Amino acid sequence: MFNFVAVFSRPPILTVTGIYIAQIPAMPIKNKKQVLILEQDKDLADSIRIYLEENYIVHICAEPQKLLERIAYHPIDVLLTGIDFPLANLRNLLHQIKMTRPEIKIIVMYMFFDADRGTENLILNDADDYIAKPFDVGILKNKLDKLLFSRKSDSLQNTALH
Repeated sequence: MFNFVAVFSRPPILTVTGIYIAQIPAMPIKNKKQVLILEQDKDLADSIRIYLEENYIVHICAEPQKLLERIAYHPIDVLLTGIDFPLANLRNLLHQIKMTRPEIKIIVMYMFFDADRGTENLILNDADDYIAKPFDVGILKNKLDKLLFSRKSDSLQNTALH
């Protein structure tokens, strides 16, 4: 026969079945890294969020003009951005983020076209990594993990776009 002693910080709750259940406070969220998705395609942003939220705290922003405000109020670790916005505005925005919050890693999601040198320059100059659409979210998670958890975050893993 076993003897059990229960120590409760709060009184236990008696359930309808007559079994006492301890009131255990919720475990604090681990120090999860925070990802902000800047993407106009709500379905894509939601799909990415659903996949990543098990391992990250995920925020979504659909408007570039609200991005700096979101970054000011949330300790963002990675910005995951599409380029469905005017390229000059996005370039200025990413440059401003790199100047004011250089610790934020930037991954650009894009549709690559051979003749699109503006996108290539944006990626090579202001982003820490990139991923071509359509992409496997597992590959995206690997890129996030590598940027956030490797000892030395290298710049772009590839120097040329394929």
